[in-house]
Amino acid sequence: MKRRDFLKTVGALGAVGMTPRWAQAAGVSFQLHNKTGQKVLLDSLNDPNYWKGVEVERPTDQLYDEFKLKKLDAGYLTFVSGHGNQNYTREQVVQTVLYNQHHLPKHMSGAKNMTYFSEGIDPHFGVPYTDMVFFGDMDFFYCEYFQRMYRYDLGDGKTICAFERATKTLVKPERWSLYEKTRKKTIEDSDLRWPILNDIVPVTDVYGMYIVEPDTQYQTRVTLTAKLRFGTGTGLLAQWGSEIPYLIRSGTLNGFNASVTVARLLKDGKYKMR
Repeated sequence: MKRRDFLKTVGALGAVGMTPRWAQAAGVSFQLHNKTGQKVLLDSLNDPNYWKGVEVERPTDQLYDEFKLKKLDAGYLTFVSGHGNQNYTREQVVQTVLYNQHHLPKHMSGAKNMTYFSEGIDPHFGVPYTDMVFFGDMDFFYCEYFQRMYRYDLGDGKTICAFERATKTLVKPERWSLYEKTRKKTIEDSDLRWPILNDIVPVTDVYGMYIVEPDTQYQTRVTLTAKLRFGTGTGLLAQWGSEIPYLIRSGTLNGFNASVTVARLLKDGKYKMR
């Protein structure tokens, strides 16, 4: 896999796949600080016409069984759904995406370094969260962003793990210093190219959700819906790459497959459950 495939994984990252049967029920809800992202994600769940007209892939020989891509005003929204072709419990899937994304660099070359540095109960929304630095290798440059992921348990064995880019507005100034220290150490601990092709470009727009639910064929299905985009001021190469459907598709699916590997190793006891 080319490292540039990381461009559209959203750190990306699915664990284990057809449109969730519960997603069409009105009233599914959760909160993000990014209200634009929150609206896009909730519309994709609650509006039965949201995906109308979008081409749908339904392979029968992959770890996922549905993929689609919707053009937004800026960038694309990706959707990939699957069950990883074996049984996982809901908690194994949830813990894969909430606590075990730091294992992805072992299974996905574009994921350079992912560092957890905070967790607890989010004071704004009252739900569990984890904070992480994402650091990716795009071949011609590196990318990074801070991610906060929230856990929303909706009952009936269904969970949404929603995530967004964490910014200074999310925490108090003294807390933000921890973010910056973690970012610095993450980069220092990474083996970087030198002296060229080592620019570090911040991701400007990222949000998404993992929908974990019971499945009819296997025990659990997960659906990842996400957006990752490099905006104005990040350079023409980065902006161009985040508008190419082929790269978006490739990165999303590679991230999904790598996360299935993490889920399998978690199930086998090689990675730890909380």
